[in-house]
Amino acid sequence: MSFVNIILIFFIGINGVYGTVNERCPTDFGIGFLYRELGCKPVHEEASKCPSQFDCSTHSARKTNVCNFKGENFDIGTELSGVKHNPCVAACRCVEDKGTGRGVFNCANVECFDWHLENDNCTRLYSDESCCSVKTHCKGDPPLPTCLVDGKVYVEGQKFYPESEPCKECKCKEGFEGKFEEPFCKDVTCDIELHYASKLHGNCVPVYFGRRACCPFDWKCPNPGQDFKLPALGKLQKTTTAKCKFGDLEFEQHELLQTNDNKIECKCITPPYLTCISLTNV
Repeated sequence: MSFVNIILIFFIGINGVYGTVNERCPTDFGIGFLYRELGCKPVHEEASKCPSQFDCSTHSARKTNVCNFKGENFDIGTELSGVKHNPCVAACRCVEDKGTGRGVFNCANVECFDWHLENDNCTRLYSDESCCSVKTHCKGDPPLPTCLVDGKVYVEGQKFYPESEPCKECKCKEGFEGKFEEPFCKDVTCDIELHYASKLHGNCVPVYFGRRACCPFDWKCPNPGQDFKLPALGKLQKTTTAKCKFGDLEFEQHELLQTNDNKIECKCITPPYLTCISLTNV
């Protein structure tokens, strides 16, 4: 097989990794959740359905000697309060990162003992304000309103994750008519600013398990001398002149990052962050 054919196969494979999923935008999943949690604003070119880039200038301009969460600043030594956040995250305190001197959150996670119920005829139920289940409902108990989703019946208070909306967390409630929207569903929360502030400060980019992942499982940080740009292969139409930035490197749309890690691939899809996908779970 010729070198050119190898390159073409490589390109086609990578293009498949980053392409749209059932006509959805790339930012409907992973990297889009990062942008939204950081308060970045989508920028559309003409009548394009999908954002061509995000404006993260407000995030970039934030102070670094404090902790940032949802646009609010918290001084080092103070507790996270007054801002609604994931009920499964508790007791967050802004502390100083000894390596950089910047503010990062140190949080405790709520531990739920929601193990599998011994009685298969019982189901755990949740409230909107709780992280852990608040009660159970068993066969023979007074009937509750139900929801039919993906061929399965759920009872009021039971969680479900729609197959067509993998980044939505839903609870069955009376009045549900099959639309995965408030007050029945909400976006999965990644809590990037609470858990990964040091990664953001280090100009790292999130790495996702496949195209439909919501939250990162790892981060790729700049490695000067080991990271290089690969030009875009083929004639791909650009939707933006904005560039992705990674360490000291800048990437035009569709350009790739070449690293010494062959388990991930990073590409400039929707600036300003690279989109990185694990090749072991595409």
